[in-house]
Amino acid sequence: MIAAFLGLDRLEDGGVAAIDLLNADPALKSHVNQALGWLVDEGATKSEALVALLVGLETEGPEVLVVDMIEQDLGQSTQEALITHLRHRVKTGGRPLFLLTRSSAILDLAAVGPDEAIILCPANHSPPARVAPYPVRQVTRQLPRAWHHPRYGRGSHVALKQRNPDLLTSEERRSGVGSVAVR
Repeated sequence: MIAAFLGLDRLEDGGVAAIDLLNADPALKSHVNQALGWLVDEGATKSEALVALLVGLETEGPEVLVVDMIEQDLGQSTQEALITHLRHRVKTGGRPLFLLTRSSAILDLAAVGPDEAIILCPANHSPPARVAPYPVRQVTRQLPRAWHHPRYGRGSHVALKQRNPDLLTSEERRSGVGSVAVR
């Protein structure tokens, strides 16, 4: 399988390379204008970045396309319209796409279909791994502002602070309770 890479260089000089391709190929220009019209109808904002991206997506080429930072210089509503368009396009016979993104609009976990995969590439350069599209609930433990601490007596006001082992009991150190400081 042969793949092409559409990098951030698509945005250099205001996307002039994309404009040159459009002007040289009437069929490509027709495809880009059709996609652009649909996207604008869906809430996207026409921009140099969007046109450059569409030129890269609509250009004939290898059977797979890898797009780096697909959301670069696109607003939220444009990203939302774009991912809807791309999902429809792939389902109706478009070539497979690998989208590198940090955008929650592009990576909408609720919209991920069975024909899509999410590959996590950790920032620490660990090997990439396929992950399930399950949103993570942010769990925060609500701690009281002041509470009784057995070491400092009844009614002592204690607040969580940066780790200070001198203020922890040996039992707290063993259990891994956060550090405390008397107020």
